[in-house]
Amino acid sequence: MGKKIALLKEHLGEITNLENAGAVLGWDESTYMPAAGARARGEQMGTIGRIAHEMFISAHTQDLLDGAASELNGQSPDIDEVRLIRVIRRDYEQD
Repeated sequence: MGKKIALLKEHLGEITNLENAGAVLGWDESTYMPAAGARARGEQMGTIGRIAHEMFISAHTQDLLDGAASELNGQSPDIDEVRLIRVIRRDYEQD
């Protein structure tokens, strides 16, 4: 695996970690958290979700996608990394 695709995967991993943390907060909110904590929990979830979204739609993500795509230029479309770039680019362009 090339350096540029590794950097893209690392960036996407950080975004996924934030999204997973938000999911845990949501699960806790709906299963264990007392009602008095709902406002603070909502703010926490909103902040984490916003940061993850801003990271994903950033120019940095576009740069990483472009770099990884150029690194894999000419590779078979059946390679996992080529498929990853295609899916992430589609999601990036929809946001």
